[in-house]
Amino acid sequence: MSTLPRLLLALLLGLVPLTGCPTGDDDDDASGDDDSAAGDDDTTAGDDDTTAGDDDDTTAGDDDTTPGDDDDSTAGDDDTTTGDDDDSVPPLDLAAAGPHAVSSSTGMYTPGGLCFMDYTVFEPVGAPAAPAVLLAHGFQRYAGVMEGLGEHFASWGLTTVTMDLCHATILDTDPPADAALLVELRGELGLGQVIYAGQSAGGLRSVLAAAQDPDAVAVLGLDLVDGDDLGLDAAPALAVPLYGLAGEPSSCNADGNGLGVYGAAPDAALLRITEADHCDFEDPTDWLCTVLCEGSNAQFSDDEIHATVRALATAYLRWQAGLDPAGEDWWTPGDPVHDALLASGAVSWP
Repeated sequence: MSTLPRLLLALLLGLVPLTGCPTGDDDDDASGDDDSAAGDDDTTAGDDDTTAGDDDDTTAGDDDTTPGDDDDSTAGDDDTTTGDDDDSVPPLDLAAAGPHAVSSSTGMYTPGGLCFMDYTVFEPVGAPAAPAVLLAHGFQRYAGVMEGLGEHFASWGLTTVTMDLCHATILDTDPPADAALLVELRGELGLGQVIYAGQSAGGLRSVLAAAQDPDAVAVLGLDLVDGDDLGLDAAPALAVPLYGLAGEPSSCNADGNGLGVYGAAPDAALLRITEADHCDFEDPTDWLCTVLCEGSNAQFSDDEIHATVRALATAYLRWQAGLDPAGEDWWTPGDPVHDALLASGAVSWP
């Protein structure tokens, strides 16, 4: 069983109330017993029966179907209504595919004829309007290693665009230029408000793009790597939230040098994914990344790590896009969903 289903099961079990010990009543016909007199497990008030104040009936104050009870379907009870002890809606399995079918289309943006920016747009079928996600790849990478995440986010209601960056290779490295092109691509595609997201050097470009785009609503970094302190310098000017997921420090993420970017941003949060390597933030990754950057796994499998990344990223994006305020729960200490992740060891706060 993968990490996320195990955590959801644990959360659900944690919501089941414990049954109290029996009282000292008898099982006869005298008052106070399990019989037909008041105070008993029978049919009179105060009993486990069908009268008000009882524990097993259908009247107010009982373990039944009326307000104030512990085993029914009304507010204040152990049931399926807000405010009860056994009625919380279970958290969505955000690691699995969402409820929307996904359509895709491809195109090419050639700004000034100076580069060829191939892109794919993943659109959810029948989803309400929401900010789109521009999802950028890392250094020496390409759009294909982000398309699995793009399709996943779209299945949860978020139009997502993956693209080949123009200036993210050994021969041509220019994060500010790529950031400007991301903003241009948003306009070219007629997108309104957007969430900038990216893995590694794509995370840096996302920070830079959001800092200059008034239509940005949030930023998501996936094992963000800074370069020449560009992200560190831009972060204080961010007017939108910057949340991120980080892997274990390694040469592939510059020993975790992106953590400082979150510390410099006004509204930021960062979670470390236990045993995650740089490739775990791509979907699908390829042999080149795994040969150079794959880490070891003693506690969690790659599938479990990928599920944790997908769930937390999806929760944040849906929350910031206004599709699901409960997405915040996954990131909030003290909330059962978040605390279950911490308790499992799947994530930690750096």
